[in-house]
Amino acid sequence: MKIHTMPKEVASELLKYIADTGDFSHTAAKTEIATEDIKKLLYEVALGLEEEVRLEKNRVKTDKVTHLSKETKSILSKLSTSEGEALFKAFGLLESQK
Repeated sequence: MKIHTMPKEVASELLKYIADTGDFSHTAAKTEIATEDIKKLLYEVALGLEEEVRLEKNRVKTDKVTHLSKETKSILSKLSTSEGEALFKAFGLLESQK
């Protein structure tokens, strides 16, 4: 399995497990980064992945919206998730899609 095909939920759980059980004393000594900072970094990345999953689940699925033109869907696909949601909210379209 390649890293980009691994489910983000699985990667997050693995990072948390490694942070909880890993011995980073060698890395800490070699890099002069505290063991706790290494663990915090792993947890931060894990939480970031969980946030991405949450955002993806809540994302508006513009490809399933029938009243938008192909051109509009094309433009929306180029926006970030938060930008697209902001537009939908601004025009009162978000509530009707849930």
